[in-house]
Amino acid sequence: MTKTRELCEDIRDQIVDLHKAGMGYRTIGKQLGEKATTVGAIIRKWKKFKMMVNLPRSGAPCKISPRGASVIMRKVPLLKPAHVQARLEFANDHLDDPEKEWEKVMWSDETKIELFGLNSTRHVWRKKKDEYNPKNTIPTHDNDPKHTARATKEWLRKKHLKVLEWPSQSPDLNPIENLWRELKVRIAQRQPRNLKDLEKVTFFEDRNFQGRSYDCMGDSGDFSSYLNRCHSCRVESGCWMMYDHPNYMGNGYFFKRGEYADYMSMFGMSNCIRSCRMIPMHRGSYRMRIYERDNFMGQMHEMMDDCDNVMDRYRMSHCQSCHVMDGHWLMYEQPHYRGRMSYFRPGEYRSFSNMGGMRFMSMRRIMDSWY
Repeated sequence: MTKTRELCEDIRDQIVDLHKAGMGYRTIGKQLGEKATTVGAIIRKWKKFKMMVNLPRSGAPCKISPRGASVIMRKVPLLKPAHVQARLEFANDHLDDPEKEWEKVMWSDETKIELFGLNSTRHVWRKKKDEYNPKNTIPTHDNDPKHTARATKEWLRKKHLKVLEWPSQSPDLNPIENLWRELKVRIAQRQPRNLKDLEKVTFFEDRNFQGRSYDCMGDSGDFSSYLNRCHSCRVESGCWMMYDHPNYMGNGYFFKRGEYADYMSMFGMSNCIRSCRMIPMHRGSYRMRIYERDNFMGQMHEMMDDCDNVMDRYRMSHCQSCHVMDGHWLMYEQPHYRGRMSYFRPGEYRSFSNMGGMRFMSMRRIMDSWY
């Protein structure tokens, strides 16, 4: 049986007013285009309860006993004495570990963030002994039975991966667990409609995020048609290169997530931003070859990490060409990441002469932790 359409409050008020005026059910129904039975139901409700709004419904009776409900909605058990003792032993065993040892630990975890709906616990029906079926599980890196299974241990052993021991019932020992709530709160405050809304920069005409604004979701060669000027911006997510001329020309400036209420004073810029380019996130190794002269001539050195001074490390007076093989890089005119900068993505750069005669003396990787 299909659900019938509920009448709006205005129609219900008209039905009652016409009834008070002495009109019958059929007459009211013809005048308002409603069935006489519907009109009668509204009037009877008004006579009995002196109101026209829908009353709360009790719903279908529960078919599950309280005991059955308690079995379905299993609660997380409290810490047992054995768990408390294991946590204490874990703390004592690592109490004197040096900071460098903890820097080697790669913390991992997973969560979900829903744009629509509730980020809460949900219960589902499953067959008996089916709760640990691979299709019903999400892998973690704690003492979940899937991770302590023989097959998992064998795979870790073959890959020569050392796993940090983990006391039971102790997810709070993972620092990432304490970040999920903060992340979800910040995303909820921004109210994104989709993933692209999380990867945008908003430009404002005036300082302190005042005046007209323009939301940019990707590369923009010239947004002068949207704004006459730009004196502040808010980077919602990601890393961006901003240029003080259209078509990614002129001086480049690196922006990462944050608020820039007066970026011209912050960076010592004489011109406002006219174009921007989004820098994709890179995960994996970084590799770049730098050359002393144009067209990949002269001394060559392969880099896989940051270099704050080319002269000190490689005894090169300057760098005039490069080949970026992996990752995204920033190169600076002066040592120690100072002076004018340029953004380099994977590709061959045979000559830097078209970059205003810049000679780069320091380089650094654009890390995924900056996003």
